[in-house]
Amino acid sequence: MVENVVKMCENKGVNGVKKLVSAVFAIAAALFALFFSLLVFFAAAKGGNASVFGYSFSIVLSPSMEPEIMTGELIVVKAADITEVKIGENVVFTSVIVGMSGERVVHKAESIGEDEKGIFIVTKGVNNQSVDGDLVRENNFIGKEVFHSLLLGNAIAFLERYKKIFIVGVILAAAALAVKSASDVMRATRRR
Repeated sequence: MVENVVKMCENKGVNGVKKLVSAVFAIAAALFALFFSLLVFFAAAKGGNASVFGYSFSIVLSPSMEPEIMTGELIVVKAADITEVKIGENVVFTSVIVGMSGERVVHKAESIGEDEKGIFIVTKGVNNQSVDGDLVRENNFIGKEVFHSLLLGNAIAFLERYKKIFIVGVILAAAALAVKSASDVMRATRRR
């Protein structure tokens, strides 16, 4: 196969190389789109536990940050060190309060301090009357919110309802693109 591709490139010159490179990129793009779509979908649907290049995803489940961030919005969280947080930034953390333990929360950093246990952040939802009862520390700090979208959140919710159809559709589309690109490469190698 490799020998055929090399001969095709020699015979067809620059145009043959362009077609080959184009087909390879199309296959790679299809596989990346499939991987990224599934990762974002499953991460958002399962509470944002998966991470891609230091970014994770979550769906906002409560109105505590409204009107800044609405219930149902998809948020993108960038992993960061707790020492990088500034007052006023939206931080994402895992709650340690009984009844919410383990759930992701996005709230504003109201103040930052340090005690014998290390750095802590006092947080508060925009729509809440008082600060949160749990302190954010290094062990439950996830990162900073860098992007949010109600449209994407609604799309994820829709896809969650019809996830089997979505998964099959994405797989079929990626497979069709990969087969078409592979077919183009094979046809081009036979024309030599």
